[in-house]
Order: sequence, then structure tokens, then C-alpha cells
Amino acid sequence: MRQIRVVVLGVVVILLGSCNNRHDIQPYIGEFDNGEFDNSKFNNPQQKIFDDFLRQKKDFSSCSNDIQKKEYIKKIEADLSNFLDTVKVFVNWKGKINNIEASEFFGLIKIAGWTNITFEISYEPEEYRKVCFKCSHIVETDKLNEDYIYNQVKNISNSSTVYFDGFINRDFDGKVVYYGYKSDDLQISYPEYKFNILKINTKPVDTLSTELKNMIDANFKIMDLAKQKHQKEITEKEFKARLKELKTLQPELSEKEKEYGHQMLQYLFLNTFGWDLGLRYYKEIMNK
Repeated sequence: MRQIRVVVLGVVVILLGSCNNRHDIQPYIGEFDNGEFDNSKFNNPQQKIFDDFLRQKKDFSSCSNDIQKKEYIKKIEADLSNFLDTVKVFVNWKGKINNIEASEFFGLIKIAGWTNITFEISYEPEEYRKVCFKCSHIVETDKLNEDYIYNQVKNISNSSTVYFDGFINRDFDGKVVYYGYKSDDLQISYPEYKFNILKINTKPVDTLSTELKNMIDANFKIMDLAKQKHQKEITEKEFKARLKELKTLQPELSEKEKEYGHQMLQYLFLNTFGWDLGLRYYKEIMNK
């Protein structure tokens, strides 16, 4: 058993990259069964690694002044972004769903003709710590009955255990987006991330096919391409040529996989460019 664990951890280190100081990625990989708390509640290696990272970063005792604390927080955010760049999508994570609602409002803005389905998924790995993912899924109202997330969530009760896929919201500069404001220490022990939901069920969800993983990689490249175009780093002609290459590389997928990939791409554009511009850019991409 010891040998198996060492092999698994070695693979993770290779995937995420090696680091030389205790604030980087390697320290939070650690051994999952170090006895500090019950990590057995995680059956998912991704979720274990993510939570171990947060757990080890919650201690600010090494910071002797405010400058050190701010630098420590900045380093945590950079390490978290690196982790998110590596995994891209959380697959088959486990938590409890609550506050399931649907309205015509996106924050304080009323979006006529659209419905915003909101809920939160959370887990509590130990005492005095809770991780929460705040989900917002926007659908054209007249297409609600065709929407996968809506049809799944409407049949799930509050406080149910769910399994889900998705990714944390990040802005144009790649910074993690939190829900509301909390002090730095609470942001680590009780984080509330804005989250993009891709799949949800009361039973474990399917793993991703190789073809869908390739589409996910392509989606992030398309997003980077759109940012370059937006900042006028490439011409419209260059953009179209590179976009065509990326679309050509995308394999044949099932209809469900296509829906998964397209929903993901829409989230990326809305997160990065905001509602109006993001939706326009997304529709332009889909029509090219």
C-alpha cells in the first residue's frame, strides 16, 4: 500500500510541477493519510489534492506583519491559479447542494428572456472549515426544458449529496473570482468560489472521454485566442485562421459531449468578457 501511494504521489508531482519552497505546489501534495484529519471522505484524487492545498495554506502564523501576510496571500492565489491551469475542469467532485433557485436576475441586473438558475455546492472536510461553490447557470427562458442543468437541478432536493463537474470562475487576468468579500484568513478556511457547473447528479458522474478532454483543451486555447484578438495582439485574419485550425482538431463527439463543451466555452467567455460582450463573442465563435 505504501508503494502504491508513493507512485501516485510521484505522478501528481510530475503533472503539477516541482517547486522549491513551502508556498509552492509540492508541499500541499503531501501524503493524504497524514492523520491530521479524515481525508477518507474524499474518493476523488483531484478533490483530495485541492483540499489538502487549502488546509495547509490556512495557517498565517508564519506571517509576522501585514506585508508578509499580503505576499503570502498573493502566493496562495498564484499557486491556486497554477493548479486550476493544470486540472482545467473538476470531474466527479462530491458535495451537498443547497439554496436552489431560479429567477430573471443576474446579480442586481434583470435579464429579460433569460433565467438564472442558482445554487451552492459545499463540503466540510473538518471542523472550522467549509468550501463552497456558488453556481450560476443562465439559460434562455424559452429553452429551459431543453437545458441539461435545469432538468437535473429541478429534480434534486436541497441538502442532497451531489456529484458534479465544473470549474472555478476566473476573470480576464486569470484571477480567481470569489463570491462576496471575506478577510484573508476566512477566504482560505471558508472560501466561496463563483463556479461554472457543467454536470450534476445524485450519483457519481461519468469520467471524461479522451475526445472530450481534447475539446476542453481546445476551448481554453480558443479563449486565449479571443483575448489576443480583443487586445489587438493578432489580426482578425490571424484569429480566423487559428480558430479554424482548433475547430478542425476537435474530434467527433456525442451530442451530450458537444453540449458539455459548448456550455464550458460559453462560461469562459462570460467569465472573461462579461455578459454583453462575452455572449456576443461566444455567438460569433460558434458561427465561424
